[in-house]
Amino acid sequence: MLTLTNESATGAAILVTGAQPPPTPGNLRVNLEIGTTFGMAAGLPSMTGVPVSVSVPGYPSSFTVTWLDVGGDGVVNGGDQFVLSYSTALSSGTAVSFLLIWNDGRTLSTIGWTV
Repeated sequence: MLTLTNESATGAAILVTGAQPPPTPGNLRVNLEIGTTFGMAAGLPSMTGVPVSVSVPGYPSSFTVTWLDVGGDGVVNGGDQFVLSYSTALSSGTAVSFLLIWNDGRTLSTIGWTV
């Protein structure tokens, strides 16, 4: 489960409010949908604080997603955060969705908002 805690035209902070059972980051991928265009999903690194790039067709720069293992336990669970950033501001009214995906392609959780 995910909750949006902060958003702007250049990024967002997303709080993990729960995951049962808590998955290891190596079993997860992240992706974005900007407007109606999906990006290229990227695997999460097993280390916290290491950004991954998600390319979305039609956008000149990649978005970065960083997993922060707040509890330091090596799994994605309640209290952890995902930080999304983009080097160029998105236009006002742009719909954004963050997708957390199992390695097999099944969507674990999605959260969306409008800039």
